[in-house]
Amino acid sequence: PTSAPVEPTSAPVETPTPFCSDDALGYFLMKVRKIRTDDNTRIPYGVLQTCAWLEQLPEGEKADICESKVSYHQGKAYESGTAWRDTDLEGTFGPAQKLCKDTCNSCDSCYENSSSKWFWKVKSNGNAVKKDCDWLADRRDTLKDGHCASTVTFEGYQPASVECPVTCSYLTGDCDHIEITGAPTPAPPAGTEYIGCFKDKKNDRALDKFMGKKKSIDECATLCSDYNYFGLQKNYQCRCGNEGHDKHGPAEGCECYGRNIGNRNCVFMKQEDSTSSSNKFWE
Repeated sequence: PTSAPVEPTSAPVETPTPFCSDDALGYFLMKVRKIRTDDNTRIPYGVLQTCAWLEQLPEGEKADICESKVSYHQGKAYESGTAWRDTDLEGTFGPAQKLCKDTCNSCDSCYENSSSKWFWKVKSNGNAVKKDCDWLADRRDTLKDGHCASTVTFEGYQPASVECPVTCSYLTGDCDHIEITGAPTPAPPAGTEYIGCFKDKKNDRALDKFMGKKKSIDECATLCSDYNYFGLQKNYQCRCGNEGHDKHGPAEGCECYGRNIGNRNCVFMKQEDSTSSSNKFWE
């Protein structure tokens, strides 16, 4: 049977909380799985996990889940590792970054995940069209205006102004301070050098180890100390790798001091001779 389409609703006004913590009793969505029930009906079930489970993972795995698991599910669900037949969980389940804010470092009201999905519109067949913050950031301001001004939600998905507060700040003014207080350090750490600006692709990362967002160059260098290369891109995402940093070719326009580096990497390399000063970018 086909469910009736759900009408979009206006987003509620959120009341700021005095502190930030993980929701110890809730579940976040890992994925959606279609299950064939006894009456031969295929029903989508959300596969869930807890913040306690997420918190104990290695930093790289934890950061990857916080960044990439950004979908919502409305309906039946079960906790990963249990049987779907035994569940009585049902409702709207969202990403880890919404539930596990302390673990995901997403407490700030101006937190923005470039992969976060926001609700755009409903197609004629009743399906929702979602876009991510990267897509929005690449639009001209005149095209962003309508998206950033919208307050409409759909089955858990929030409007662009909620999911992409920094990208929409040119219109709202709410997060203008991020570009000042969030800037990376003005010099590379000892033993490293800046080697250039390079293109990246979301589905084929040039630097494949993700180490989190809002990292300074010093922090990223420390997190990537076991790798030959490290790089920063939009929202100060820190990534590491031993090869392939230039596989998508060189890029222009890396604003390595600013939040809007875009889908490019400002790449740094370990130096065997830490006394070298051949670093044109920082001169």
